[in-house]
Amino acid sequence: NINCKLGNTELKSMQEQKYLGITIDHKLKFEKHINEICTKAASRINAIKRIRRYTTTKQCLNIYKATVLPLFDIGDILWRNAGNTLTNQLQVQQNKALRVIFHKKHSDSVRIEELTSNLIPLELRRKINHLTFI
Repeated sequence: NINCKLGNTELKSMQEQKYLGITIDHKLKFEKHINEICTKAASRINAIKRIRRYTTTKQCLNIYKATVLPLFDIGDILWRNAGNTLTNQLQVQQNKALRVIFHKKHSDSVRIEELTSNLIPLELRRKINHLTFI
């Protein structure tokens, strides 16, 4: 156990800390943070699903891009190297949203819809964000 001080104040060890909206755990796994993103995304996608019949595909896509897609970008340069199992959960959410927006079955691929809506796989999006940042 290491004791750290900042001036005269002893710093306490924590299992996790939320800082600027990003949950950082002591092992830098980001599991809780990514699970929180998935929960928020799923809730917003379900809201899109509820209004889908009253809106056009373009309107739903714009709502997705404005309310869900930013969740995947916030702080992604910090957690972009989290395990594939975790980050794949985010792609599952994007795929779910595209199925809702384009009236696709759960078993249907959404790669064409991804391309026609100017979206890219989230892993590639994280790489581009990282390159833009550095």
